[in-house]
Amino acid sequence: MNQLVKPSGIGMAIVQKELILRFRRFRSLVIQLIFAAVLGGAMWIASLNSSIGGSVSPEDHAQWLVTVFFSVQLAALFLVIPALGAVSITTERLGKTWDLLIGTDLSPGEIVRGKLLGLLGMAFYFMFLPAPLLALTSLFGGVSIGSILFEYFFQMLIALLLGGCALLSSAASRGTARAILQVLPVSGFGMMFTLGFLTNEVYSEGLLVLDYILQTQPPLQFWLLSIPMYIFAVVGTLMGATYFLSGTESSREIPIRILVLAIFLTVGAIYLYSIAPFMGMGTSTLTRGHGEFLIICIGFVPLVVLRMAGGGPRVPLRVAQIYQRGNPITRIGYFLLPGGIRNLVYPFILFCIPFVLVWILKQIELGNLAQVSPNFDLDRFHELMGHFGDRLIALFLWGVSVIALCWLFAQLGFGSIVSSALTIGVHVSLLMFVVTMSVITAGGISNPTTIPGSYLSPLWMIGFASVNSQVSTELLNDSNLFSIVCTVLFIAGGVLTSKGKGLPVFMVQRPGMDQLYLELPKEES
Repeated sequence: MNQLVKPSGIGMAIVQKELILRFRRFRSLVIQLIFAAVLGGAMWIASLNSSIGGSVSPEDHAQWLVTVFFSVQLAALFLVIPALGAVSITTERLGKTWDLLIGTDLSPGEIVRGKLLGLLGMAFYFMFLPAPLLALTSLFGGVSIGSILFEYFFQMLIALLLGGCALLSSAASRGTARAILQVLPVSGFGMMFTLGFLTNEVYSEGLLVLDYILQTQPPLQFWLLSIPMYIFAVVGTLMGATYFLSGTESSREIPIRILVLAIFLTVGAIYLYSIAPFMGMGTSTLTRGHGEFLIICIGFVPLVVLRMAGGGPRVPLRVAQIYQRGNPITRIGYFLLPGGIRNLVYPFILFCIPFVLVWILKQIELGNLAQVSPNFDLDRFHELMGHFGDRLIALFLWGVSVIALCWLFAQLGFGSIVSSALTIGVHVSLLMFVVTMSVITAGGISNPTTIPGSYLSPLWMIGFASVNSQVSTELLNDSNLFSIVCTVLFIAGGVLTSKGKGLPVFMVQRPGMDQLYLELPKEES
Protein backbone atom coordinates (compact mmCIF):
# COMPACT_ATOMS: atom_id res chain seq x y z
CA MET A 1 0.00 0.00 0.00
CA ASN A 2 1.34 3.40 -0.92
CA GLN A 3 1.86 5.79 1.93
CA LEU A 4 -0.20 8.96 1.81
CA VAL A 5 1.86 12.08 1.96
CA LYS A 6 0.39 15.05 3.78
CA PRO A 7 0.61 18.12 1.57
CA SER A 8 2.17 21.12 3.18
CA GLY A 9 -0.58 23.68 3.35
CA ILE A 10 -2.00 26.39 5.52
CA GLY A 11 -4.13 24.25 7.79
CA MET A 12 -7.39 24.26 5.84
CA ALA A 13 -8.72 21.55 8.14
CA ILE A 14 -8.38 23.95 11.07
CA VAL A 15 -10.03 26.73 9.04
CA GLN A 16 -13.03 24.53 8.27
CA LYS A 17 -13.26 23.42 11.88
CA GLU A 18 -13.15 26.98 13.19
CA LEU A 19 -15.75 28.31 10.77
CA ILE A 20 -18.15 25.38 11.14
CA LEU A 21 -18.02 25.27 14.94
CA ARG A 22 -18.40 29.00 15.37
CA PHE A 23 -21.09 29.73 12.79
CA ARG A 24 -23.29 26.78 13.66
CA ARG A 25 -23.84 28.06 17.19
CA PHE A 26 -26.98 30.00 18.02
CA ARG A 27 -25.03 32.71 19.83
CA SER A 28 -23.19 33.43 16.59
CA LEU A 29 -26.52 34.39 15.02
CA VAL A 30 -27.33 36.57 18.03
CA ILE A 31 -23.95 38.34 17.75
CA GLN A 32 -24.54 38.99 14.06
CA LEU A 33 -27.96 40.49 14.72
CA ILE A 34 -26.66 42.64 17.57
CA PHE A 35 -23.73 43.89 15.48
CA ALA A 36 -26.00 44.78 12.55
CA ALA A 37 -28.48 46.46 14.90
CA VAL A 38 -25.78 48.52 16.64
CA LEU A 39 -24.22 49.56 13.36
CA GLY A 40 -27.58 50.43 11.78
CA GLY A 41 -28.67 52.31 14.90
CA ALA A 42 -25.47 54.34 14.95
CA MET A 43 -25.93 55.30 11.32
CA TRP A 44 -29.60 56.18 11.96
CA ILE A 45 -28.71 58.42 14.92
CA ALA A 46 -25.91 60.06 12.93
CA SER A 47 -28.26 60.64 10.05
CA LEU A 48 -30.81 62.33 12.31
CA ASN A 49 -28.19 64.49 14.04
CA SER A 50 -26.73 65.66 10.75
CA SER A 51 -30.16 66.71 9.45
CA ILE A 52 -31.09 68.69 12.59
CA GLY A 53 -30.19 72.34 12.73
CA GLY A 54 -29.75 73.07 9.05
CA SER A 55 -29.53 71.67 5.57
CA VAL A 56 -26.68 69.31 4.66
CA SER A 57 -25.68 68.42 1.13
CA PRO A 58 -26.26 64.81 0.09
CA GLU A 59 -22.53 64.31 -0.50
CA ASP A 60 -21.59 65.47 3.00
CA HIS A 61 -24.41 63.41 4.46
CA ALA A 62 -23.13 60.26 2.72
CA GLN A 63 -19.55 60.99 3.80
CA TRP A 64 -20.66 61.35 7.42
CA LEU A 65 -22.57 58.06 7.33
CA VAL A 66 -19.59 56.22 5.82
CA THR A 67 -17.24 57.48 8.54
CA VAL A 68 -19.70 56.42 11.25
CA PHE A 69 -20.03 53.00 9.61
CA PHE A 70 -16.29 52.35 9.55
CA SER A 71 -15.72 53.79 13.04
CA VAL A 72 -18.25 51.44 14.63
CA GLN A 73 -16.97 48.52 12.59
CA LEU A 74 -13.36 49.20 13.59
CA ALA A 75 -14.30 49.39 17.26
CA ALA A 76 -16.08 46.03 16.90
CA LEU A 77 -12.94 44.50 15.37
CA PHE A 78 -10.83 45.67 18.30
CA LEU A 79 -13.28 44.06 20.71
CA VAL A 80 -14.25 40.84 18.93
CA ILE A 81 -11.04 39.62 17.26
CA PRO A 82 -8.83 39.67 20.41
CA ALA A 83 -11.56 38.01 22.49
CA LEU A 84 -12.10 35.19 19.99
CA GLY A 85 -8.42 34.69 19.22
CA ALA A 86 -7.36 34.63 22.88
CA VAL A 87 -9.56 31.62 23.59
CA SER A 88 -8.98 29.72 20.32
CA ILE A 89 -6.12 27.58 21.66
CA THR A 90 -6.85 27.63 25.39
CA THR A 91 -10.34 26.19 24.79
CA GLU A 92 -8.72 23.29 22.95
CA ARG A 93 -6.61 22.56 26.01
CA LEU A 94 -9.44 22.95 28.48
CA GLY A 95 -11.82 20.94 26.29
CA LYS A 96 -9.44 17.97 26.18
CA THR A 97 -9.23 18.18 22.39
CA TRP A 98 -5.68 19.52 22.23
CA ASP A 99 -4.06 16.08 22.53
CA LEU A 100 -6.18 14.86 19.62
CA LEU A 101 -5.26 17.92 17.57
CA ILE A 102 -1.50 17.63 18.00
CA GLY A 103 -1.74 13.92 17.33
CA THR A 104 -2.74 14.62 13.73
CA ASP A 105 -0.40 15.32 10.82
CA LEU A 106 -0.81 19.06 11.31
CA SER A 107 2.32 20.90 12.36
CA PRO A 108 2.21 23.67 15.00
CA GLY A 109 2.69 26.22 12.24
CA GLU A 110 -0.29 24.90 10.30
CA ILE A 111 -2.41 24.97 13.45
CA VAL A 112 -1.53 28.61 14.06
CA ARG A 113 -2.10 29.59 10.44
CA GLY A 114 -5.41 27.71 10.38
CA LYS A 115 -6.57 29.46 13.56
CA LEU A 116 -5.55 32.82 12.11
CA LEU A 117 -7.35 32.23 8.80
CA GLY A 118 -10.42 31.15 10.76
CA LEU A 119 -10.35 34.44 12.65
CA LEU A 120 -9.85 36.42 9.45
CA GLY A 121 -12.71 34.55 7.80
CA MET A 122 -15.01 35.50 10.64
CA ALA A 123 -13.76 39.09 10.54
CA PHE A 124 -14.31 39.22 6.78
CA TYR A 125 -17.85 37.90 7.23
CA PHE A 126 -18.72 40.39 9.97
CA MET A 127 -17.25 43.27 7.99
CA PHE A 128 -19.32 42.54 4.89
CA LEU A 129 -22.46 41.51 6.77
CA PRO A 130 -23.78 45.12 7.02
CA ALA A 131 -22.50 46.02 3.54
CA PRO A 132 -26.07 46.72 2.29
CA LEU A 133 -26.23 49.60 4.79
CA LEU A 134 -23.05 51.00 3.31
CA ALA A 135 -24.36 50.50 -0.23
CA LEU A 136 -27.30 52.81 0.52
CA THR A 137 -24.90 55.73 0.98
CA SER A 138 -23.76 55.37 -2.63
CA LEU A 139 -27.15 56.75 -3.66
CA PHE A 140 -26.09 60.16 -2.33
CA GLY A 141 -22.65 60.17 -3.96
CA GLY A 142 -19.61 61.92 -2.51
CA VAL A 143 -17.67 58.75 -1.65
CA SER A 144 -15.57 56.86 -4.17
CA ILE A 145 -15.56 53.07 -4.41
CA GLY A 146 -11.77 53.04 -4.24
CA SER A 147 -11.76 54.84 -0.89
CA ILE A 148 -14.29 52.38 0.53
CA LEU A 149 -12.34 49.35 -0.70
CA PHE A 150 -9.10 50.75 0.73
CA GLU A 151 -10.87 51.32 4.05
CA TYR A 152 -11.84 47.63 4.08
CA PHE A 153 -8.24 46.72 3.25
CA PHE A 154 -6.98 48.93 6.08
CA GLN A 155 -9.29 47.29 8.59
CA MET A 156 -8.32 43.80 7.40
CA LEU A 157 -4.69 44.68 8.09
CA ILE A 158 -5.68 45.69 11.61
CA ALA A 159 -7.65 42.44 12.02
CA LEU A 160 -4.58 40.46 10.87
CA LEU A 161 -2.36 42.11 13.49
CA LEU A 162 -4.96 41.72 16.22
CA GLY A 163 -5.41 38.05 15.34
CA GLY A 164 -1.66 37.43 15.56
CA CYS A 165 -1.42 39.10 18.97
CA ALA A 166 -4.44 37.15 20.24
CA LEU A 167 -3.02 33.82 19.06
CA LEU A 168 0.32 34.59 20.68
CA SER A 169 -1.41 35.30 23.97
CA SER A 170 -3.52 32.14 23.67
CA ALA A 171 -0.53 29.93 22.85
CA ALA A 172 1.53 31.34 25.73
CA SER A 173 -1.25 30.88 28.32
CA ARG A 174 -2.70 27.86 30.03
CA GLY A 175 -5.97 29.46 31.07
CA THR A 176 -8.61 31.41 29.18
CA ALA A 177 -8.79 34.29 31.67
CA ARG A 178 -5.05 34.91 31.53
CA ALA A 179 -5.02 34.85 27.73
CA ILE A 180 -7.82 37.43 27.56
CA LEU A 181 -6.28 39.66 30.23
CA GLN A 182 -2.97 39.68 28.36
CA VAL A 183 -4.37 40.75 25.01
CA LEU A 184 -7.15 43.15 26.09
CA PRO A 185 -4.78 45.94 27.24
CA VAL A 186 -3.00 45.76 23.88
CA SER A 187 -6.25 45.89 21.92
CA GLY A 188 -7.67 48.59 24.20
CA PHE A 189 -4.65 50.84 23.75
CA GLY A 190 -4.68 50.20 20.00
CA MET A 191 -8.37 51.03 19.77
CA MET A 192 -7.97 54.32 21.67
CA PHE A 193 -4.99 55.37 19.57
CA THR A 194 -6.43 54.31 16.20
CA LEU A 195 -9.94 55.67 16.71
CA GLY A 196 -8.56 58.83 18.32
CA PHE A 197 -6.32 59.51 15.34
CA LEU A 198 -8.96 58.66 12.75
CA THR A 199 -11.66 60.67 14.51
CA ASN A 200 -9.56 63.80 15.06
CA GLU A 201 -7.37 63.82 11.95
CA VAL A 202 -9.20 61.90 9.22
CA TYR A 203 -12.93 61.42 9.71
CA SER A 204 -13.48 64.85 11.23
CA GLU A 205 -12.22 66.39 7.98
CA GLY A 206 -14.70 64.39 5.90
CA LEU A 207 -12.00 62.08 4.58
CA LEU A 208 -11.31 58.37 4.50
CA VAL A 209 -7.88 56.82 4.99
CA LEU A 210 -7.00 56.73 1.29
CA ASP A 211 -8.07 60.34 0.82
CA TYR A 212 -6.02 61.37 3.85
CA ILE A 213 -2.91 59.61 2.53
CA LEU A 214 -3.26 61.20 -0.91
CA GLN A 215 -3.80 64.62 0.63
CA THR A 216 -1.01 64.63 3.23
CA GLN A 217 1.58 62.65 1.22
CA PRO A 218 3.59 61.03 4.09
CA PRO A 219 7.36 61.07 3.55
CA LEU A 220 9.23 58.02 2.33
CA GLN A 221 10.83 57.56 5.77
CA PHE A 222 7.37 56.95 7.23
CA TRP A 223 6.73 54.05 4.88
CA LEU A 224 10.24 52.67 5.42
CA LEU A 225 9.51 52.49 9.15
CA SER A 226 5.83 51.57 9.26
CA ILE A 227 5.77 48.79 6.65
CA PRO A 228 8.70 46.74 8.08
CA MET A 229 7.41 47.28 11.62
CA TYR A 230 3.98 45.95 10.65
CA ILE A 231 5.42 42.95 8.80
CA PHE A 232 7.75 42.09 11.67
CA ALA A 233 4.91 42.45 14.18
CA VAL A 234 2.62 40.08 12.27
CA VAL A 235 5.31 37.54 11.45
CA GLY A 236 6.76 37.78 14.95
CA THR A 237 3.44 37.09 16.68
CA LEU A 238 2.76 34.08 14.45
CA MET A 239 6.27 32.72 15.00
CA GLY A 240 5.92 33.30 18.72
CA ALA A 241 2.66 31.37 18.81
CA THR A 242 4.26 28.53 16.83
CA TYR A 243 7.23 28.61 19.19
CA PHE A 244 5.04 28.08 22.25
CA LEU A 245 3.16 25.23 20.59
CA SER A 246 6.25 23.41 19.34
CA GLY A 247 8.12 20.86 21.41
CA THR A 248 11.45 21.56 23.03
CA GLU A 249 13.19 19.06 20.73
CA SER A 250 11.92 20.76 17.57
CA SER A 251 13.48 23.29 15.23
CA ARG A 252 11.32 26.10 16.58
CA GLU A 253 14.26 28.44 17.28
CA ILE A 254 15.43 28.60 13.66
CA PRO A 255 12.56 30.81 12.34
CA ILE A 256 12.93 33.08 15.38
CA ARG A 257 16.64 33.51 14.68
CA ILE A 258 15.98 34.27 11.02
CA LEU A 259 13.40 36.88 12.04
CA VAL A 260 15.78 38.54 14.50
CA LEU A 261 18.54 38.63 11.87
CA ALA A 262 16.12 40.21 9.40
CA ILE A 263 15.12 42.81 11.99
CA PHE A 264 18.75 43.74 12.67
CA LEU A 265 19.52 44.08 8.97
CA THR A 266 16.35 46.03 8.20
CA VAL A 267 16.81 48.46 11.09
CA GLY A 268 20.42 49.02 10.07
CA ALA A 269 19.46 49.66 6.44
CA ILE A 270 16.69 52.07 7.41
CA TYR A 271 18.98 53.93 9.80
CA LEU A 272 21.69 54.16 7.16
CA TYR A 273 19.23 55.46 4.57
CA SER A 274 17.79 58.03 6.98
CA ILE A 275 21.11 59.36 8.28
CA ALA A 276 23.58 59.06 5.42
CA PRO A 277 22.02 61.60 3.03
CA PHE A 278 22.05 64.21 5.80
CA MET A 279 25.56 63.55 7.09
CA GLY A 280 27.42 66.80 7.29
CA MET A 281 30.08 68.42 9.41
CA GLY A 282 27.67 69.92 11.93
CA THR A 283 26.55 68.72 15.34
CA SER A 284 25.28 65.39 13.94
CA THR A 285 28.70 64.01 13.06
CA LEU A 286 30.17 60.83 14.51
CA THR A 287 32.71 62.84 16.48
CA ARG A 288 30.01 64.73 18.41
CA GLY A 289 26.50 64.08 19.66
CA HIS A 290 25.66 61.70 16.86
CA GLY A 291 28.53 59.42 17.81
CA GLU A 292 27.70 59.54 21.51
CA PHE A 293 24.16 58.44 20.72
CA LEU A 294 25.45 55.54 18.63
CA ILE A 295 27.78 54.35 21.37
CA ILE A 296 24.98 54.38 23.94
CA CYS A 297 22.65 52.44 21.62
CA ILE A 298 25.27 49.90 20.62
CA GLY A 299 26.15 49.39 24.27
CA PHE A 300 22.69 47.87 24.81
CA VAL A 301 23.03 45.39 21.94
CA PRO A 302 24.88 42.75 24.02
CA LEU A 303 22.01 42.79 26.52
CA VAL A 304 19.56 42.07 23.69
CA VAL A 305 21.42 39.03 22.33
CA LEU A 306 22.28 37.48 25.70
CA ARG A 307 19.10 35.40 25.63
CA MET A 308 20.33 33.59 22.52
CA ALA A 309 23.89 33.23 23.76
CA GLY A 310 22.55 31.50 26.86
CA GLY A 311 20.51 28.94 24.93
CA GLY A 312 20.69 25.24 25.62
CA PRO A 313 23.99 23.60 24.58
CA ARG A 314 22.26 20.47 23.23
CA VAL A 315 21.25 20.26 19.60
CA PRO A 316 17.49 19.64 19.23
CA LEU A 317 16.70 16.27 17.72
CA ARG A 318 14.73 17.74 14.83
CA VAL A 319 17.63 20.08 13.96
CA ALA A 320 20.04 17.13 13.91
CA GLN A 321 17.69 15.26 11.59
CA ILE A 322 17.41 18.19 9.19
CA TYR A 323 21.18 18.75 9.18
CA GLN A 324 21.88 15.05 8.55
CA ARG A 325 20.01 15.21 5.24
CA GLY A 326 22.86 17.30 3.85
CA ASN A 327 20.74 20.13 2.49
CA PRO A 328 23.05 22.93 1.26
CA ILE A 329 20.82 25.51 2.96
CA THR A 330 21.59 24.00 6.37
CA ARG A 331 25.31 24.24 5.58
CA ILE A 332 25.06 27.87 4.55
CA GLY A 333 22.87 28.71 7.54
CA TYR A 334 25.06 26.78 9.97
CA PHE A 335 25.20 29.72 12.37
CA LEU A 336 21.38 29.81 12.58
CA LEU A 337 21.14 26.30 14.03
CA PRO A 338 20.75 26.20 17.83
CA GLY A 339 23.15 24.38 20.14
CA GLY A 340 26.91 24.21 20.60
CA ILE A 341 29.23 26.94 19.39
CA ARG A 342 26.46 28.34 17.18
CA ASN A 343 24.82 29.88 20.25
CA LEU A 344 27.96 32.00 20.49
CA VAL A 345 28.51 32.66 16.79
CA TYR A 346 24.98 33.85 16.07
CA PRO A 347 24.88 36.61 18.76
CA PHE A 348 28.37 37.62 17.65
CA ILE A 349 27.09 38.13 14.08
CA LEU A 350 24.16 40.18 15.36
CA PHE A 351 26.52 42.24 17.49
CA CYS A 352 28.77 42.98 14.49
CA ILE A 353 25.92 44.38 12.35
CA PRO A 354 25.69 47.81 14.09
CA PHE A 355 29.47 48.18 14.05
CA VAL A 356 29.52 47.55 10.30
CA LEU A 357 26.84 50.23 10.04
CA VAL A 358 29.01 52.69 11.98
CA TRP A 359 31.99 51.88 9.76
CA ILE A 360 29.89 52.68 6.66
CA LEU A 361 28.77 55.97 8.23
CA LYS A 362 32.37 56.77 9.06
CA GLN A 363 33.45 56.23 5.45
CA ILE A 364 30.59 58.42 4.23
CA GLU A 365 31.57 61.18 6.61
CA LEU A 366 35.23 60.99 5.63
CA GLY A 367 34.18 61.17 1.99
CA ASN A 368 32.36 64.44 2.67
CA LEU A 369 35.52 66.19 3.86
CA ALA A 370 36.10 67.60 0.38
CA GLN A 371 32.83 69.54 0.64
CA VAL A 372 33.64 71.47 3.82
CA SER A 373 34.83 75.06 4.02
CA PRO A 374 38.55 75.90 3.64
CA ASN A 375 38.87 77.02 7.30
CA PHE A 376 37.77 73.62 8.56
CA ASP A 377 40.19 72.17 11.17
CA LEU A 378 40.98 68.90 9.41
CA ASP A 379 43.62 67.75 11.90
CA ARG A 380 41.27 68.21 14.83
CA PHE A 381 38.56 66.29 13.02
CA HIS A 382 40.87 63.32 12.35
CA GLU A 383 41.93 63.38 15.99
CA LEU A 384 38.34 63.27 17.18
CA MET A 385 37.50 60.55 14.67
CA GLY A 386 40.43 58.46 15.89
CA HIS A 387 39.32 58.95 19.49
CA PHE A 388 35.81 57.88 18.54
CA GLY A 389 37.20 54.77 16.82
CA ASP A 390 39.21 53.84 19.93
CA ARG A 391 36.12 53.95 22.12
CA LEU A 392 34.15 51.98 19.55
CA ILE A 393 36.79 49.22 19.51
CA ALA A 394 36.74 49.06 23.30
CA LEU A 395 32.96 48.78 23.27
CA PHE A 396 33.10 46.01 20.68
CA LEU A 397 35.62 43.93 22.62
CA TRP A 398 33.64 44.40 25.83
CA GLY A 399 30.43 43.26 24.12
CA VAL A 400 32.14 40.13 22.79
CA SER A 401 33.37 39.28 26.29
CA VAL A 402 29.85 39.73 27.68
CA ILE A 403 28.40 37.37 25.07
CA ALA A 404 31.18 34.83 25.72
CA LEU A 405 30.54 34.92 29.48
CA CYS A 406 26.82 34.27 28.99
CA TRP A 407 27.65 31.38 26.66
CA LEU A 408 30.00 29.93 29.31
CA PHE A 409 27.24 30.01 31.93
CA ALA A 410 24.97 28.16 29.50
CA GLN A 411 27.59 25.45 28.97
CA LEU A 412 27.87 25.08 32.74
CA GLY A 413 24.19 24.14 32.89
CA PHE A 414 22.37 27.39 33.68
CA GLY A 415 19.23 28.35 31.78
CA SER A 416 19.14 31.21 29.32
CA ILE A 417 17.46 33.68 31.67
CA VAL A 418 19.69 32.75 34.59
CA SER A 419 22.81 32.97 32.39
CA SER A 420 21.79 36.43 31.19
CA ALA A 421 21.07 37.60 34.74
CA LEU A 422 24.40 36.25 36.02
CA THR A 423 26.30 37.92 33.18
CA ILE A 424 24.68 41.29 33.80
CA GLY A 425 25.21 40.89 37.54
CA VAL A 426 28.93 40.21 37.09
CA HIS A 427 29.49 43.37 35.04
CA VAL A 428 27.32 45.48 37.33
CA SER A 429 29.42 44.27 40.26
CA LEU A 430 32.64 45.16 38.45
CA LEU A 431 31.27 48.60 37.64
CA MET A 432 30.27 49.16 41.27
CA PHE A 433 33.74 48.09 42.40
CA VAL A 434 35.54 50.48 40.05
CA VAL A 435 33.24 53.39 40.91
CA THR A 436 33.69 52.73 44.63
CA MET A 437 37.46 52.61 44.28
CA SER A 438 37.40 55.85 42.30
CA VAL A 439 35.67 57.53 45.24
CA ILE A 440 37.85 56.21 48.06
CA THR A 441 41.15 56.56 46.15
CA ALA A 442 42.84 59.92 46.38
CA GLY A 443 42.74 61.61 43.00
CA GLY A 444 40.84 58.73 41.49
CA ILE A 445 38.31 60.81 39.63
CA SER A 446 40.83 63.10 38.01
CA ASN A 447 43.39 60.36 37.35
CA PRO A 448 41.80 56.95 36.78
CA THR A 449 45.19 55.30 36.29
CA THR A 450 45.64 55.40 40.07
CA ILE A 451 42.52 53.30 40.68
CA PRO A 452 43.38 49.66 41.44
CA GLY A 453 41.79 47.39 38.88
CA SER A 454 40.26 50.24 36.86
CA TYR A 455 40.41 48.07 33.73
CA LEU A 456 37.87 45.64 35.27
CA SER A 457 34.99 47.72 33.94
CA PRO A 458 35.50 48.64 30.26
CA LEU A 459 32.19 50.52 30.29
CA TRP A 460 33.50 52.87 32.95
CA MET A 461 36.69 53.35 30.96
CA ILE A 462 34.72 54.19 27.81
CA GLY A 463 32.57 56.67 29.72
CA PHE A 464 35.61 58.43 31.20
CA ALA A 465 37.39 58.47 27.84
CA SER A 466 34.47 60.37 26.33
CA VAL A 467 35.11 63.35 28.64
CA ASN A 468 38.90 63.14 28.97
CA SER A 469 40.78 62.18 25.83
CA GLN A 470 44.26 62.81 27.23
CA VAL A 471 44.50 59.57 29.18
CA SER A 472 41.97 57.62 27.17
CA THR A 473 44.51 55.68 25.08
CA GLU A 474 46.19 54.04 28.07
CA LEU A 475 42.89 53.29 29.77
CA LEU A 476 41.26 51.84 26.69
CA ASN A 477 44.29 49.68 25.91
CA ASP A 478 44.11 48.17 29.41
CA SER A 479 40.38 47.54 29.12
CA ASN A 480 40.81 46.04 25.65
CA LEU A 481 43.46 43.64 26.92
CA PHE A 482 41.19 42.65 29.81
CA SER A 483 38.25 42.02 27.43
CA ILE A 484 40.37 39.95 25.04
CA VAL A 485 41.80 37.77 27.82
CA CYS A 486 38.34 37.25 29.32
CA THR A 487 36.87 36.32 25.94
CA VAL A 488 39.56 33.71 25.26
CA LEU A 489 39.19 32.20 28.74
CA PHE A 490 35.39 32.10 28.54
CA ILE A 491 35.34 30.43 25.12
CA ALA A 492 38.00 27.91 26.11
CA GLY A 493 36.19 27.18 29.35
CA GLY A 494 32.89 26.66 27.52
CA VAL A 495 34.43 24.31 24.98
CA LEU A 496 36.18 22.24 27.67
CA THR A 497 32.99 22.09 29.75
CA SER A 498 30.93 20.80 26.83
CA LYS A 499 33.59 18.28 25.88
CA GLY A 500 33.66 17.05 29.47
CA LYS A 501 29.91 16.49 29.37
CA GLY A 502 30.15 14.64 26.08
CA LEU A 503 28.27 17.32 24.13
CA PRO A 504 29.43 18.21 20.60
CA VAL A 505 30.42 21.85 20.34
CA PHE A 506 31.15 22.32 16.66
CA MET A 507 29.17 19.45 15.13
CA VAL A 508 25.39 19.38 14.68
CA GLN A 509 24.49 16.03 16.16
CA ARG A 510 22.99 14.32 19.18
CA PRO A 511 25.50 12.32 21.21
CA GLY A 512 24.71 8.61 21.29
CA MET A 513 21.83 8.89 18.82
CA ASP A 514 23.66 9.11 15.50
CA GLN A 515 22.79 5.58 14.42
CA LEU A 516 19.50 5.14 16.27
CA TYR A 517 16.66 7.12 14.79
CA LEU A 518 18.15 10.21 13.19
CA GLU A 519 17.45 8.93 9.68
CA LEU A 520 14.01 10.01 8.58
CA PRO A 521 11.68 7.57 6.78
CA LYS A 522 11.43 8.08 3.05
CA GLU A 523 8.22 9.59 1.78
CA GLU A 524 6.29 7.73 -0.88
CA SER A 525 3.38 8.92 -2.93
